Amino acid sequence: MGRRVTYRISLPAVLGLEDGINEPRYVAPFSKSYRTGLGKNVEYIEADVDRRSAAPLLKTLRLAPSRPRVKVGLDVSSMSMQQRLKMMRGELGRKKEIYHGGAGEAAKKILSEIKDALS
Repeated sequence: MGRRVTYRISLPAVLGLEDGINEPRYVAPFSKSYRTGLGKNVEYIEADVDRRSAAPLLKTLRLAPSRPRVKVGLDVSSMSMQQRLKMMRGELGRKKEIYHGGAGEAAKKILSEIKDALS
């Protein structure tokens, strides 16, 4: 399942985290991971620093552009620049959908999609 990584850093510090990177498609409401996650709280700590006095404390550790998604073996010479950008962002291809609701409801939606694809 998941991993926990612990870092020891000196304060003050600013952390940047990407929200939703491991967002599950479906979690059974009676699963152990779901039940243990219900009781956990996210801790928010307000920074008490004046912007002018914080300038010497700031340091950029790494700044890099995101890697584009490129399909190996795909001929892009006939694509327009707009299509190439969509491909790199993962916007080309089949429609993606996340099913919300209970297990029974999600199973019905998936079965309906399969039947539509086969007919």
